[in-house]
Amino acid sequence: MNVTVIGNLCAAPHLDTTPSGVTFTELRIAENRRTRDRAGEWQTDTSFYTVVCWRDLADRVSRSVAKGDRISVTGRMFEDTWTTDTGARRSRMLIEAHDVGISLRFVTARINRTPATEPDLVYGPFDPRRPFEVNT
Repeated sequence: MNVTVIGNLCAAPHLDTTPSGVTFTELRIAENRRTRDRAGEWQTDTSFYTVVCWRDLADRVSRSVAKGDRISVTGRMFEDTWTTDTGARRSRMLIEAHDVGISLRFVTARINRTPATEPDLVYGPFDPRRPFEVNT
C-alpha cells in the first residue's frame, strides 16, 4: 500500500549499515491533527510512523534533515516481522520511503543538486535481494 505522511521528525536521522553493507536510516515521524470537540476546545491527536530509507536516499536524508523538521514521505507501507532470541514473534508497521521532501509550509529552502551515482533499487515484495522480510 502506497502512503504519504507529513509530519515532524522526532529525532535526528542516523545513517547505519546492514551486515551486507547496504546503507539505511530509520526515521520517526509525528503527525499531529488538531480538531475542536463539541465544547469548542482544541484537541490534539498524534500518530507516530517509522520510516526506513535505503542507499542514496538514506545518505541524502541523513545530511539534509534534523530533529523537528517538517517533512513529507511517500512510500510503501508494510509489516516487518522477526523472531526474538526467546522465540517470540514480533511485528511492526514500516514505511519504505520512495521519496522524502522538506515541507515548505513554514520554512523556505534552497535546492542543492548532487550528482547521481546509481539509481536506488526498488525491490518487489518477493525479490530475494530485499534486505528485510515482508508479510503479504
